Amino acid sequence: MIRLGDIAVVTAGYPFRGAIGEHADGDALAVQMRDLRGDAGRVDWSGVARTRLTGKRKPDWLRFGDILLSSIGDNNAAILVGDVPAPAVCTPNIFLIRAHDETAVLPGYLAWALNQQMVREHWRSSALGTNVQRLRRADVENASLPLPPVEQQARIAALAQTAREERVALEALIANRERELAGLAQNLFNSKSNHKVVS
Repeated sequence: MIRLGDIAVVTAGYPFRGAIGEHADGDALAVQMRDLRGDAGRVDWSGVARTRLTGKRKPDWLRFGDILLSSIGDNNAAILVGDVPAPAVCTPNIFLIRAHDETAVLPGYLAWALNQQMVREHWRSSALGTNVQRLRRADVENASLPLPPVEQQARIAALAQTAREERVALEALIANRERELAGLAQNLFNSKSNHKVVS
């Protein structure tokens, strides 16, 4: 087992001052908690706000292979960042996790490992707050993870990706079937020939 802080850098997102305003001519995309799709393991870029960076800190631009983790709430899914469509940062309530050496620690494997029940239970037990739980950076850094050989990491990451794709496909199929049934119900209930008076 190895400590996350020994194989990756964990930082808080960009320190925006006040609310994040949307600006069509802004210089960056701001990934917020609402943009993290834990079920699909990805960032939903379609809803990410374009804004202006107002803080003084140099932005830590998101890049392929980064991992995002919400610091608030009890659903702390680790999200693997894929292609980034434009310069983007994450907000302060999201941790940015970046492996020191992506040839030794594959980001896809790391995201999978961080989403395992043992790690999430550790975070739940150490989170601050009663109504709204908050993870501390030290708790994230202290997560213990197995680190198998790179070849095994690659196999696990590929399996995890396949599982995510299957889940998305199945959810789309279920949603499509539910739409079909809803349309059928609408037609039946609105059909005049089906209106009968029960005496």
